[in-house]
Amino acid sequence: MFSKILAASFALLFLSFTPSCDDDNGKSLCGNGVLDPGETCDPAMDLYSGVCSDKCVLTQFCGNGVVEGSEECDDGNVGNGDGCTRECRIETGCGNGFIDFTIDENGRLVYEECDDNNLSDSDSCSSTCTLLSGTQTCGNGLLEFPEDCDDGNTTDGDGC
Repeated sequence: MFSKILAASFALLFLSFTPSCDDDNGKSLCGNGVLDPGETCDPAMDLYSGVCSDKCVLTQFCGNGVVEGSEECDDGNVGNGDGCTRECRIETGCGNGFIDFTIDENGRLVYEECDDNNLSDSDSCSSTCTLLSGTQTCGNGLLEFPEDCDDGNTTDGDGC
């Protein structure tokens, strides 16, 4: 029994000093279809639709949910009408999350009553940025004119 253990130990020791068939010298093989250590993508995996560089690093692209480079916004999709355009530019007007204004035919500023960053009518701010509830309330979590902020509470000293 002891001789079998000794033989197995010797074989393992011998194999640990034998060079392997690893020709990458510790480097990842970009383009091999495997996500190797240090790679964030691999173009051969065909999962990234042209946003994986030849160095196996994801390149910046609009729609990945991360504001990068010259992007003004990136909401994780390439749809318009949700506050961020398919080109990752902030949409002006209703639905962009900011109280915008227009100038009416008499030259007066007309402000949105609310803007909750969507164009839905299923909440208290309509798709035309008018209040559906009828009254504005500080502390409801909805940015309504003339509020500068609304964090969903009426606690003073918490930043809003």
